[in-house]
Amino acid sequence: MADLVLLAAGAARRYGSFKPLAPVGPRGEALVDLAVRDAVSAGFDRVVFVVRKQTEEALAYHVRKDWPATLPVTFVCQDAGEPVAGIVARGGKPPGTAHAVLSAREAVRGSFAVVNGDDLYGADALGLLAEHLATGEGPDAAKHALVAYRLRNTVLTDGTVTRATCERRAGGDLAAILERSVTRQSDGTFSSPAGELTGDELVSVNLWGFRPSIFPVLEKAVNAFFAADPLGSTRASVKSGTNATTGAPGDEVLLPTVVGAMLDDPDAAAVRVIETDAECLGVTHASDRALLHARLADRVAQGRAPERLWEGVA
Repeated sequence: MADLVLLAAGAARRYGSFKPLAPVGPRGEALVDLAVRDAVSAGFDRVVFVVRKQTEEALAYHVRKDWPATLPVTFVCQDAGEPVAGIVARGGKPPGTAHAVLSAREAVRGSFAVVNGDDLYGADALGLLAEHLATGEGPDAAKHALVAYRLRNTVLTDGTVTRATCERRAGGDLAAILERSVTRQSDGTFSSPAGELTGDELVSVNLWGFRPSIFPVLEKAVNAFFAADPLGSTRASVKSGTNATTGAPGDEVLLPTVVGAMLDDPDAAAVRVIETDAECLGVTHASDRALLHARLADRVAQGRAPERLWEGVA
């Protein structure tokens, strides 16, 4: 069994509200309900939410009201003013997904998965990841993992989205990850600034599996990020209690960027690429919700998803 770290601290500016609680299921189930139901059915037995203080209460209430009491759930706040790796971030928004995962360090029990709070990855893909994380022997026992989807299976509408294409080494491990904007064309292909894509390309939608060895990598990256002054922080001194102020509001430290840089370190653990032909469904804009609702209702009607949220898993 492994923990599921669910990132739900984003501001969702393009969507306009708190996406994890968006009612998209056939019976009004929230995005986060369906995501965690799939994770539990795939073998994950504990959830760690990374949230902001302003959304924690609403999410905690929803979990208490609608989720099985037997499912352990922990909340970790990723906010300005909350210390992570000895750094207290300032500014108006959380400083990125690498910082978010690092904030869950004390809450996880060992190997763990990381998912976005506004995507539905599917039980089959999550099951592949759970199987990898359960590996205790052999060459993959120390490796992190990235579940890679076919590009065409990750785009719900014709709007422009950001996807990270994956390059692999000869043995199947991740060699590079490159984010780019892509737009689906009428013929089913995709355009991007780098040229046309067929839709068969393997892409990341942030379904990661990590060993505990990822935390020193994240800590180093977060410290380097704040040392470069892009966001502004207060570095907390454990011994003296004094603070040193640096920087001004700016960019984020992102998980794909940190992992991509780690790939060049011969001493770091490798990242196994796990292919899946499953769909990853999510919402970027509010207008996407109706289409996602219809797609999920079709799955239930075809018998590919349970009619009731926790049916068969709790």
